[in-house]
Parts: sequence; C-alpha cells; structure tokens
Amino acid sequence: MNLLSVRDYLQGVLPIDGLWFGIAKMDGRKPKALCLYGTPVRNDAGIKVGGMDCTGYRVKRMSLVLRAGVEPTEAERLACAIHQACRIPVACIGGRRGFMRPVDGEAYPLGADAFGVWEYRMDIELYYELMQREEEEHDI
Repeated sequence: MNLLSVRDYLQGVLPIDGLWFGIAKMDGRKPKALCLYGTPVRNDAGIKVGGMDCTGYRVKRMSLVLRAGVEPTEAERLACAIHQACRIPVACIGGRRGFMRPVDGEAYPLGADAFGVWEYRMDIELYYELMQREEEEHDI
C-alpha cells in the first residue's frame, strides 16, 4: 500500500475542495493545503486474523498536516471536519478492503506559522487486508 493510492482515495472522501493535497512535501506558500506523510510502524508482522493462514492484515500509519488559513475559528472547524472524516469504517483502497481511524481523539494544533497560517496535525492508521502472495513473500 503506497501513499499515492491512499491520497487518491482520501481526495474523494475528505472535505477539502480547492485545497492543495500533496505527499511527503508541504507547499508552505499556500494558505490552505494538506499533506500526507508516512510514519513507520514498529510491528508490521502481518498478523493473521483468526489464526488462519489465508487471512491477515497490515497497518499503515500516516500523518496529515493541514494548513488551514489565517482565521483561527475557521481553521479549527476545517481541522475537526477532516479529522472526523478520517473515521472510515469500510474502505477499498488499491483493491484491498480495510478501515481507517484517527489515532488521537482530535486534530493536534501546531499553532500559527510566521505568516499567521494555522496548522494542524492528524495521525491516522489504515488497517488493510493482507494478500496471500504478500504473506508468502513476507515469510521468506
């Protein structure tokens, strides 16, 4: 599972009309932008669900960093809306089923930058099914 397929999926789900949405590099020139960063997962063993060989899942941790404009109340509303929209009970990303959830209870405010643009961070986890072939490659 790569960040590009996750970003493409999230573009259709999150309330981000007109926002620049990047991967791994924020455009700091834009007052409203969103960027998806990968975060390492310490335990990526592909746990078998139910103990059966044909089932399992992986976890992909990511961070969304939001530049939400210069108006603090509107920025907080946007951050809350995006955070809430990241609670996705059923997703199909890149042909794999899974679900997504925020790690924390709310978006973490990073404060305003030198230009007065408010920034927020949201850590999210994507749990997705492990394909049989991937499982075999992982065991080698």
